[in-house]
Amino acid sequence: MFVLKKPTWYILVILFLIHQVLERFLDIEIPALDNHLDAFVSVPILMGLHLAEQRYFWGVRRFSGLYVVVAVVLFSVVFEFLFPWIEPRFTADWWDVVAYVLGGIYFYALVNSTTER
Repeated sequence: MFVLKKPTWYILVILFLIHQVLERFLDIEIPALDNHLDAFVSVPILMGLHLAEQRYFWGVRRFSGLYVVVAVVLFSVVFEFLFPWIEPRFTADWWDVVAYVLGGIYFYALVNSTTER
């Protein structure tokens, strides 16, 4: 479960939680973060949890680059095409696709590691 001990993973979890408190409870708006931070952190946070689960149950050490690319594509299709198509309250934002891609790069480079400490 080394993934869940990585500072690079926890930084994003803490950043996400701080942003949620600022936005939801304190009504502090930071437009750039409000619009795209959730998309950026969702891929590394959820892929980190998925890797921890795969490592625990199946001994998977690291996800391949292709696996991460497919996950980013699925996030993009589901959240920026499928949800807005099904429910009008959701809005497709192609900048979120950029954020998913950057989150995937962050995950692959900084969280998706084979090294144990």
